[in-house]
Amino acid sequence: MEMPQSFPDWYRCAGVEVRDELVKKRWESVARVADDVSPLEVIQLARLFVRHSPLTSSLAERLIGHFQNNDSSFGPRDNAFELRVLAGCILGALLERQDASSDAAALGLGCLTLQFSRQHDTPVLDILDRASSYLRQRALALRKRAPLPSTSIPKLDFSEQLTAIEGIGGNQANLVAPPLRAIVEKLGEAFRAFAKPVVEVGRRQATFLRAQDEELNIVWWLFGGWSRDEDARFAELPLGTVCIRAGKELADLTVFPIGPFSVVAYLDHLVRASAGGAAEPKLSVADAVGATGVEWMQKWLGRKSEKWRRVVESMKETLPITFGTARSAESDKASAWIAGYEAAAAMKASEEIEATLLSSQFYHEQLLLALLEQLEQA
Repeated sequence: MEMPQSFPDWYRCAGVEVRDELVKKRWESVARVADDVSPLEVIQLARLFVRHSPLTSSLAERLIGHFQNNDSSFGPRDNAFELRVLAGCILGALLERQDASSDAAALGLGCLTLQFSRQHDTPVLDILDRASSYLRQRALALRKRAPLPSTSIPKLDFSEQLTAIEGIGGNQANLVAPPLRAIVEKLGEAFRAFAKPVVEVGRRQATFLRAQDEELNIVWWLFGGWSRDEDARFAELPLGTVCIRAGKELADLTVFPIGPFSVVAYLDHLVRASAGGAAEPKLSVADAVGATGVEWMQKWLGRKSEKWRRVVESMKETLPITFGTARSAESDKASAWIAGYEAAAAMKASEEIEATLLSSQFYHEQLLLALLEQLEQA
């Protein structure tokens, strides 16, 4: 992996003297770690980078080991902030690629910063900007209609081989084998040359059809303004209910790991309709969860696996809205979940935020969970 031009500037945020030799060593280690981390470990790095949350002991040991292998003077005890900056650099390196790990890094950073609206004390802001830009560009790239490769039926000329076969007389069957083998080899080469672009045409068409199906399903869902789960008009549902359920239903309709470019506009359309056209309606997580109702939460969560629940519990800082819904389903009392939620999620349940932002956050949390599950199964 080639070093990004911005890497020395990222690393300079660690407050160390940036020498060419040290930058090279650090980048080599960053590139190795980027190739070595699992999707869940990518989220751990994002939590360390944004929230200074500690890594698991196994990941911390591996991470420090990579840097010490290249530089024996690197010491974790004295370099806690540098390690945090380097975690961000690893995420930045992943964003240079366009694959599932890059998607996990960008989605994770977005969820940790409430869709980049809260940067906390993140040491390298440029990496957050790149993650936000990555999500927009990736949304378009995944759905772009790729040009189809040209295909043509190859012309085959067997005149030389056939002439050789016709000239063989008597009992000389052994002489027939070479020209026949040449014919078979030519046929095989022609088939492979023809099949390769045909297979690629099929693959690209299948991707484009998936994108079209996703677009049509979302457009008709949005145009109808009807909740698939509730069997009711979104405009007639409470604002908090719309924030949660619209985010969940839109995630159900999303085919690719990164949502459509205009996803915020889709959710904003439904949110404003529910709020009677208010300019920027606001509400708290507690209001949204309370309006959605424990019964719906329990039914929705009842379809989730125990492993899914454990992931949500372990990523509560990254998935605050999903974590709140899970906690609310544990008790029939409307507000019993709030104290435990605030202690664990590091986010006030009573704090009001833009309703569209809350819905978008919940939507992206579902995409991140779906991506992690998909990568785990791969």
